[in-house]
Amino acid sequence: MTMSFLTSQRGAMFGLDARIALAIFGGLSVVTGAALFGVSKTTRVTALATEFDNISKAYTSMILDTATNPGGDIEFDDMLANGDNAAFWNGPYLTRTDNQGPGGSSYALQDGQTTDGQATPPACTGGDSDTSQTCFVWLAITGVDESLYPAIDLAVDGVEDADSGNIRYPATAGADDLYYAIMRNPG
Repeated sequence: MTMSFLTSQRGAMFGLDARIALAIFGGLSVVTGAALFGVSKTTRVTALATEFDNISKAYTSMILDTATNPGGDIEFDDMLANGDNAAFWNGPYLTRTDNQGPGGSSYALQDGQTTDGQATPPACTGGDSDTSQTCFVWLAITGVDESLYPAIDLAVDGVEDADSGNIRYPATAGADDLYYAIMRNPG
């Protein structure tokens, strides 16, 4: 009688085996999801850092081609179309049609000092004769996820420091602008 009871219980461990397998697959999916999220963030940071570098190279090429001084009246759109009829303009210098970046961000150019301790580049004043300040042309980026700011800073400058280096950003929550130094502005 005992033998027939044991033989009738065939497959009784299937429920326990299935639960163990589901627990293992659940744990693996959590680990895989976290790894994919990290890869996604790294990819977005690398894409933005590459985009900034390409815009910087395009700006430099335009300045060299047209023999104009950096900064001042030059707009982001000047790299896309020769609206000012600049001599020797060989653009477009970027493969885009507007100033819109990835993820709903947008780009603009602005002049500003490179004063350390300033997350937002202060305006250049004094003109060509003022040697007390170092002015740069900055790429102002609006609409980038601010949780990426430290990682972008690390990718571009090698350190996370909001108010020095080529990447600047306000350390306060809710800040919407990220700044990338393109080139020195002599005036």
